[in-house]
Order: sequence, then C-alpha cells, then structure tokens
Amino acid sequence: MGPIYLNPGASIEERVNDLLPRLTLAEKMEELRDSWGSPAIPRLKIPVMLKTEGLHSQSYSLGATVFPHGIAMASTFDTALINQVGKATAVEARAANLRASWSPVLDVARDARWGRVEETYGEDPYLVSRMGVGWITGFQSENMIAIPKHFAGHGEPLGGRDSHDVGLSDRVMREVHLVPFRAAVEEAHAGGVMAAYSTWDATPDNASVELLQKILREEWGFEGVVVSDCGGVENLLTKQSVVTNMEEACRLAVLAGVDINCGSAYKQSLVSAVQKGLLSENDLDPNVRRVLSAKFKLGLFENPGPEKMNWDKLPAYDTPEHRALARDVAIEGSVLLKNDKGLLPLSKDIKTIAVIGPNADEAQIGDYSPKIATNQLVTVLQGVKSHVSAESKVLYARGCDLLSQDTSGIAEAVEIAKQADAVILVVGDSARSGGEKKTTGENVDGATLEIPGVQRQLIKEIQATGKPVILVLVNGKPFTLTWESEHIPAILETWYPGEEGGNATADLIFGDRNPAG
Repeated sequence: MGPIYLNPGASIEERVNDLLPRLTLAEKMEELRDSWGSPAIPRLKIPVMLKTEGLHSQSYSLGATVFPHGIAMASTFDTALINQVGKATAVEARAANLRASWSPVLDVARDARWGRVEETYGEDPYLVSRMGVGWITGFQSENMIAIPKHFAGHGEPLGGRDSHDVGLSDRVMREVHLVPFRAAVEEAHAGGVMAAYSTWDATPDNASVELLQKILREEWGFEGVVVSDCGGVENLLTKQSVVTNMEEACRLAVLAGVDINCGSAYKQSLVSAVQKGLLSENDLDPNVRRVLSAKFKLGLFENPGPEKMNWDKLPAYDTPEHRALARDVAIEGSVLLKNDKGLLPLSKDIKTIAVIGPNADEAQIGDYSPKIATNQLVTVLQGVKSHVSAESKVLYARGCDLLSQDTSGIAEAVEIAKQADAVILVVGDSARSGGEKKTTGENVDGATLEIPGVQRQLIKEIQATGKPVILVLVNGKPFTLTWESEHIPAILETWYPGEEGGNATADLIFGDRNPAG
C-alpha cells in the first residue's frame, strides 16, 4: 500500500498532512519559487503546476486567439459574454499544459494616464467586480486556477505612474479597490491572488499582513495561493528599502503569506533565511500547504502532464468558434460616441471610400498578447474591403505615423480624401512590441490624454476637405476629444479590438451589427 498522499480517495487535507513532512527544506523552497509555475519534485512524484497570462488571450503561445483587451470587454457590460471569453481562454491554455493564469486584472483604473488602463475593466468597482466574476468563473470551469491581480490599489498610482505608491485611505481601499477582489474570492472562488508591487499604509503589499492575512484570508475566507508579481519580494530590499538583506525580505514575504515568489529571492535566500534563524522551517509550512493543496485540487497528482508548456501553434487555438467570439466581443465593446444626421451606417454600395490613418492598416492589440500567426490579425482596411460591394473603390493612405512629428504624408491623405464619398479615419495609440515606440502598456504611462504625434493635424486637415468623416479610435486609454466632438460627425471607439477588430469595425460601419458598448 502506497503513501496516503498518493491515494486519490483520501481527502486533500489528509494528503497534504502526509506529504508535507516528507519534504526537505530545499524541496519546500522549490514549491514556493516560480519557474513558469510551481516546479515538480520527481522524488516525491509532486507534479508541476504551470502558469500563463490570460488577460485577453493565452499569452505565451503562437497563434492563440487574441480577444479584445480588458477595457473593451468591460465596455460590453455583458458578463455572460466575458464568461465565454474566460472559458475559451482556459481551453487554449490547457491545450498547452497550463493550469493557472495570472489573470484577470481587477485593478480599478482611477488615473487615465496610467499605461495599463487597457488591461482593466475600467474605473467603476461594481463593473470591474462583475466582469471579473464572469471571466474567473468561465476560466475556472475548465478545472483551472485564476489568479487575479494586482492586490491591491494598483489602479490609482501616484501621478499615474505604474507601480508607484498608492497613498490611499482605508475607506478608498475598501469602497473602491478591494471590491472586485472580494467578489473574486467570495463569489467566483478564485484559486489565487497576486500581490501588487505598491505600498499601502507604509507597508509594501508583499509584506502586508493586513492585506494578505487579515483582509484576504481572515475576513474573506480566502484559501488559495498568493503569488508575488515578478520582483515583488526583491523590491522589499532594492526599491522599498524596508529590509537590509534578501533573507529579511524572504522572512517578511513568507510570514505575510506570499506563497510563490516570481523572482530570485526565495530561490537564492529562503533556505539561508532559515539557516540563519530568521525563519523556522515550520514557518514555511502554511505556504507550502497552500501550493500543494492547489495541485491536489487540480488533480495533478493523478494526471501530471508534461513538465513544460507547449509553445507551438495548436489545433485548440484560434478556432472558428473562438474567432467568432472575439468578433462578437469587439462589436459589443465598441462605443458609438457620435453619429450626426445618421451618417452611419454607410452603404456597402458606396462608390468610393477612403480609409486613412496610421492604424487603418495596422492592427493594435495591446500588451500581454501571444506571438501572432501569419494572417491572424484583421485590419480596418481589410475589413472595409471585405464588406463593400465589388464595384466600390477603396482608397488608402497612412497619412502619418503614430508618434512621429513628420507631416509629409498628410498631403497625400488629403488628396485621397478629396476623391472619396466618405472617409474612415483610423487613429490612436501604438501598442507595438517592436519598432515604433509604444504609447500604452506596462510601464508606458502618459503625461496627457492627447492623441499622440501629429494625428490631430491629420484629423483637422481631412475634416477640412468637407467630406463626411467617420473617426475610428484604436486605443488603450481615453483621449481628450474636445475638437473632434465639435467637428467630426461620427466617432467610433473600438479600444484594442483583438484579432477580428477590422471585421468588427466594418460590421458596425456598414450596419451589419449595431454598436452596443
């Protein structure tokens, strides 16, 4: 007869109680360090628990479905639809041997200059909580663990600067920033939570007994795992200077309840922290217990699977059903800000239409996206061409780059516009990971909410032609649109609309679907 912990008929508590004393100090450390998840320990047949990111896709693979980003999902106000996105994301993640996802972002975005607004479900704590519960329940329905982030107050950093101190009162934290996480724990039963980089009430979140023990576990009854954001434990020494060495950083994090450290702190210094007497080996047991419990709940001891994720393009990715879902979310999340005199929808039999702008033939999808497969993304120009009649003439000009001050391309765009019966003008942010500089994303914060570069000059000169203009915004955070709202007859906000954004935008412009965001 084998050990109790390998008996699937025993309770999880019995199995953990049997397994925990069998681990050496070094093996306990292994379970608490992140290596694309919690590692395996072959000696004891402890399986790996691999993790991914899944904010709007299975982020670590080639060709996974790219759904619209979080801010677009929130604009749908459709929790059932976002539940489907969570489920689809889980199906694709499981195909790659992944069982946990550091998602979704439940930060309440209270400073629009913050570069990570694109990842959030917006500025309202109730809406964020409803979207979060919808996504998490969908994702975890596939026997997966969702690990929402960043706990807590991360969406209102000082000066809009990513990961800066938050300086928030207890009332603001409880009435705004803790609301979505409480719903995730109490309603959706999220299997994990990620601690934020920031500091609250003079204590870094990764060392906060108040946040990670008293509120999260004692008040809300959370029983899952807490992970650090990458480098969060190290920051206790290197950035926040609340300790004098990394062993002390490990001590604070372990006792606060950080179960898995993304970074080098636990790997390099946790064992020595015990050897030097800063921690006892028993101090690690509650943290290890939670990690092992998660692996038992997922059934990994019975079905361990490969120890590494599959990075390749898989049949489960980007299926027709998932592409259709991505298109639906893009449609439902697009917001018609203005439509004077019924300019929209346009007729598909329009004689000549001009598609202009730096984002007209470039798909912007935002941070935490997978590696894109050939022909996976549909641009607005492609969408327009596939929607209009065979007799319609489609003209195109880029006009300007997203960030450049070069105006030399505007004249060509103006001439193109003059030839058309209507103009679709596509402007916005840059979310590219290579080449042109980004204007949104992690650690890419803004000082203003103005449209970048010379795009406003392009807008004004196209408007001056007198042609009907439909302004399409492709962006990760809001813009100031005072001039545009006064002078442009139709304005459509599409956010970062995912891989089917071009088709979804054309569906709306030509009346196949109604904008519902």
